[in-house]
Amino acid sequence: MVIMTTEDSIIILNDWDVSSVTSFEDMFAGNTAFNGVISDWDVSSATTFEYMFFQNSAYDREIGDWDVSSATSFEGMFEGSVFDRDISDWDVSSAGTFEYMFKENSVFNGDISNWNVGSATSFESMFEASVFNRDIRDWDVSSAATFEDMFEENVVFNRDIGDWNVGSATSFDYMFFVSAFNQDISDWDVSSGTTFEGMFDSALFFQQSLCPWGNKILDDASVEGMFIDSGCENERDPISPFNEIPNSFCKTCL
Repeated sequence: MVIMTTEDSIIILNDWDVSSVTSFEDMFAGNTAFNGVISDWDVSSATTFEYMFFQNSAYDREIGDWDVSSATSFEGMFEGSVFDRDISDWDVSSAGTFEYMFKENSVFNGDISNWNVGSATSFESMFEASVFNRDIRDWDVSSAATFEDMFEENVVFNRDIGDWNVGSATSFDYMFFVSAFNQDISDWDVSSGTTFEGMFDSALFFQQSLCPWGNKILDDASVEGMFIDSGCENERDPISPFNEIPNSFCKTCL
């Protein structure tokens, strides 16, 4: 699809009838020029917005009034883009995945605290290498199976998410790798987790005791490099069986 950038063509584009379109996947991906008005589009039939603005270095327009309530996937929608607009009122309650949605987006830090993410099964890399640092403590993440890389290389996020229900999650690999995170998450139910590899690897500020996890983590869970090069006073990998003491979960558990 060729996207023109003259004033007349922008008006025509905004008038397009896209009401029957079910997928906007890759529509403006990699585009370095288009920044036209599409705020009036009826996208209510769309089920996927995957990589719609992926690595788009130009687009930053208002689309906060879009009806995205049918969408099941926002994977990579704004990855590597310059999008930074208010989308706080989006109804994302049907979405099953937010993977890579804001990965490597160096400007977006919008308030999305009221999003209903209760259907999501994956938050993998959602805020990886981004500047997102907003309060999302009230998110319902109880359906999520993976938080892998969610805040990896995000050097600003440090919000209280201690009340999250992560009881369905199996993967926490590199969730806070090279991040600024340093909050108490000792009450998390990690009993379904099977892999925690590198979860806090190189998280230089993390110093919280996770000793209560020793009574929750499966004895065959993978914890290789869980605290290596972090801010923990005890960087040693926990030793299975994890409920035996002394052990190490960032602090020495006695």
